[in-house]
Order: sequence, then C-alpha cells, then structure tokens
Amino acid sequence: PRHPDGFWGRMNPHLADALDWAPLVRIDNDASLAAVAEGNVGAALGCSDYITLLAGERLGAGVVVDGHLLRGAHGGVGEMVAFDHVEGVGSANGLGAMAATWARAAAEGGRLSPGGVLASMSEEAIDGRAVLEAAAGGDPDARAIAERVGEVLARIVSVLGSMYDPQRVVVSGAVAAGVDDVVAAARRALPTDLHLPAPELVISPLGADVVVTGAVSAAAEAARAAALDVWAARRAD
Repeated sequence: PRHPDGFWGRMNPHLADALDWAPLVRIDNDASLAAVAEGNVGAALGCSDYITLLAGERLGAGVVVDGHLLRGAHGGVGEMVAFDHVEGVGSANGLGAMAATWARAAAEGGRLSPGGVLASMSEEAIDGRAVLEAAAGGDPDARAIAERVGEVLARIVSVLGSMYDPQRVVVSGAVAAGVDDVVAAARRALPTDLHLPAPELVISPLGADVVVTGAVSAAAEAARAAALDVWAARRAD
C-alpha cells in the first residue's frame, strides 16, 4: 500500500512481479510468518487464538483468531505504529531497542553502578543483547532495565489482549533467547482489572529462524492446498 515515507515500496519492491514465474505466490510480512511457525511447531501449537510478537528492534505482531491468520485489506493487521500513541509505550521500538536505549542513557548520565557489567562496557558495545545477557547474569543495572522493559511489554500485551482477545501472546524471534527476565517482569506487571482475562505470555522456542520456518510451513500448506489445481490447469492449457 501507499505509505507517506515510501516504506512498503522499499520493503516489497515489486516482489509479486518478480515472482510471477512461480505457480503459487503469496507475500506475507515477517510477523505473520512467525505466527504460522509458532502455530505449526512452536509455542502456539494447538492454540487457535494467539499473537506472535516479534520484538527485537521493532515491534510486529502476527495475529491468529479462531485458527485464521488475519491480514486485513492491505496486509497490515499487527502493524504496531499505533503504539506511538499509547501512553506508557510511546513507540514501536522492540524490547532489545528499548533496553539498549535506556542503558546508553544511563551510561551517558553517569547512573550506572561502578564495577557493574554495563558500566564496564563502551557505549558502542551496549546493545539489546548485551543488556539482556547482563540482566540474566545478575547485573543490578541491567536487571532494573529489564524490569522497566517488562512493564512496557505488559502494557503492550494488555492492549493486544483488549483488541484481539488472544489466549496466548508469544514473544518470538532472535530476542526470545534472552528475554526471560523481561517476560517474568511483564507477567508480574500485567494488570488484574482488565475486562477480559490477561493472555498467557510465553517465550518462543524457535529462535532467530522463526520467520524462515514460517515461510516454509506456509509454502508447504499452499502447495498441499492448491498445487494439484495448478498442475491440472497447466495441463489443460
């Protein structure tokens, strides 16, 4: 679709035209493919209502309701720019990006504990993975940041829960390998006064390959559903 900054044109530069030689083509965004993977072989196996949250550098959500992957008129279901306008979140930045931003700000402001893991790192070396690893290792500054990120995640999950009523929200992608402390903090921070039960918040086991896994799964499903029809149509031609 059209975009004020040309985002979709850069992300999907005439892919459908480039792939018109293939008998079956479907283009999905990364979070939707992650949702396919989680439902087939991941943390949402057997679940009909769930959201997969890609949350490393930018937020993106794949939404499955009543067993159906939702796409919308322009494939935009789960686009997270709406969180720019949600109090207490303020952007579509991912969990790793939040952690890195707040850790760098603490370093610049001289608010890191002397002798701590983060204090010993150069600002250039402080990224999301480093902060989450330090939190897992017990660094107090990193743990405080993980707690803060978890509170934001809880707000995101609450909003998604109110919008889509999922049974489960799966934190997915490469960032999933280091978010145990963040997810634990989010579970503690989930509000108890929601009009609907809060979704179960879980961590994906599929790692950084979740989108590729979803693409292969989706392609296999499409082939099983329609390959014989395509073959028959070509023979008829």
